[in-house]
Amino acid sequence: MSRKLAQAICKRYVDEYPDEVLVAGLYGSYAKGKATTTSDLELVIITRPGSILAERTFLLQDLPVGIFVCSLDKLEAIVSAPSLRWPFQMGVLAILEVLEGDGKIVEQLLERGKEIPTSSFRKELSRVLPKLVWESHGRIHSCITRNDYGALHLSAVEVLCEAKEALCLLNQSWVTNDYLAGLRDSYEFELLPEGWASLVEAIWWEREPKKVAQLTDELVENFVKLLAKEGIPIPRLASIDELML
Repeated sequence: MSRKLAQAICKRYVDEYPDEVLVAGLYGSYAKGKATTTSDLELVIITRPGSILAERTFLLQDLPVGIFVCSLDKLEAIVSAPSLRWPFQMGVLAILEVLEGDGKIVEQLLERGKEIPTSSFRKELSRVLPKLVWESHGRIHSCITRNDYGALHLSAVEVLCEAKEALCLLNQSWVTNDYLAGLRDSYEFELLPEGWASLVEAIWWEREPKKVAQLTDELVENFVKLLAKEGIPIPRLASIDELML
C-alpha cells in the first residue's frame, strides 16, 4: 500500500509541476526492502534550479510522510565537495528508487561524489574534527561526576555516531541506515579504529556508567591513534593569541 502511495505522490508532483520536477523517488526502509508496518514513507524530489517547491512532512492518516526537496544545482554542490552533509546525501542517492523522471541524473550525481580527491576529504575531516566526539565524550565523564546517569547513554551514542561521521569522510564512503544499523554499516570500511566493531557493540548495550566511560575512553583513544596513523591533524590552539589568525 505504501509503495503504491509513493508512486502516486511522485506522479502527482510530476503532473502538477512538469517544468520543475526532474526526479521523484523513494528512499529509506521502503527503498531497501526493510519496511515494517510502522515505517515512515520517505521521498525525494529533485527539481530544476529556482523551483518554488519546498520540503514537506505530514501525516497521511497515521502514516508519517517526509518529502525531501532539493534543486539539482544544490545537490551538485553538496556531492561535489566533502562535508558532514556529503555522506548523508550520497547514502540517500545510493539507495534512491527512481519512480518518476530521469534516473541518469542520480547516477551522475553519485559519480560526481566519487570523483573528489582523497586530499580534499582529509583536509575537510581535519577542519570539522573539533565539532565531533570530544564534547560528547567529555559529557560522559561529566554525567558520572554529577551522578546524572539519565543522559549518559545518550552521550555515548553521540560519541559513536560522531565518530562514524568522521570515518565516513576518512573512508570517502557512507552508510544507508540510522543509529546502530548505520554503525554496523561502517564495519565494512577499510580504515577503522582498532576494535571498532566490538567496542561499538559493547558501548551500545552497556548500561553500567563506569564501564561505559571505560569503553568510550578506549574507543576515543583508538580513534585518535587512527587519525595520527593516517596523518589527519586535530586542530588545536596553543593559546587565545592564535584565535584570530
